[in-house]
Amino acid sequence: MPYYPELKVVGWTSGYKSVQKFLEDMRKDKFSEDAATACLDSIAMLCASTGLNPDEIVALGKSHRSKTTDTFLAYLDGLKITKDEVNFRLACVLDFLALNKAF
Repeated sequence: MPYYPELKVVGWTSGYKSVQKFLEDMRKDKFSEDAATACLDSIAMLCASTGLNPDEIVALGKSHRSKTTDTFLAYLDGLKITKDEVNFRLACVLDFLALNKAF
């Protein structure tokens, strides 16, 4: 597993409670390292798009659901990636938020 300083991830551990919960869930569901890495990339993109760390995003809660996803989608649109990749990255982010009860 790569090192993600912005997510405080080393191996399968993170200094952020929300990311640690997501890592544990991916490990329990037997995600491959490549799939887990792709999902972590998506969470890092979410943080970049909002300017917040993962725990701060989760703390915003359900009342910021639309703003958070709209900001993330606008960020992805600026990357000029395929619709399939947008859908994959959005699914990762929505799973992360739902697991942490932010949606």
